Amino acid sequence: MIDRNGHEIKKSSLSAGEKEVFALSLLWGLAQTSQLQLPILIDTPLSRLDSTHRDNIIKHYFPNAGQQVIILSTDTEIDKDYYRNLQPYLSGAASLEFEPRQELTTVKQGYFWEQ
Repeated sequence: MIDRNGHEIKKSSLSAGEKEVFALSLLWGLAQTSQLQLPILIDTPLSRLDSTHRDNIIKHYFPNAGQQVIILSTDTEIDKDYYRNLQPYLSGAASLEFEPRQELTTVKQGYFWEQ
């Protein structure tokens, strides 16, 4: 990577959030150049990002990432406002609930607060 002054940016100097944005950028670039409609699975995509980067990912990346995108988030990553912004692009939402006594995870339809 090169900064706007032409100096090399070493990956080791990036914060965890910057690495996350870099990885998402690479995925998006590869998807656009390959022109293949591949499914995308993203696990806790916003956990290390500040609010500005979260807003940009929600508004620009997720709606355009692909035709089949699965986002595994925590209840604090995608709040009600972010969920409302994403809703036109969703075909469904579900929550995984772990029952410790039975050591069993079940799938519940709807996002965290919709159940």
